[in-house]
Amino acid sequence: PLIEGKRAELRRAALFNAGNVYLREALKDGEQAASQSLPLIELAKQSYRELLREEPGHWDARFNLERALWLAPESADQVVDEGGNQVWERRVLRASPGFQIELP
Repeated sequence: PLIEGKRAELRRAALFNAGNVYLREALKDGEQAASQSLPLIELAKQSYRELLREEPGHWDARFNLERALWLAPESADQVVDEGGNQVWERRVLRASPGFQIELP
């Protein structure tokens, strides 16, 4: 509802808050258990990225996206599709143990 709304400031706030909810839920049992919550981390990254597309200067979203990327790093690999065209595929990598995350 708010994310799909027409009021830009409410939409951006809702995207940021949704990302925070996903990331905090993924971290509720600690960083070591966060690898079991990869879908939540991916949803958080998606919310932060959508917000940053609209407001590139939102530093808290940048910071939180960086933290989410530490938990679930990505690498881009080229893959060839059925037509022989090269496409990029994102892959999630596991984070290194012992990394601590603090959200603003």
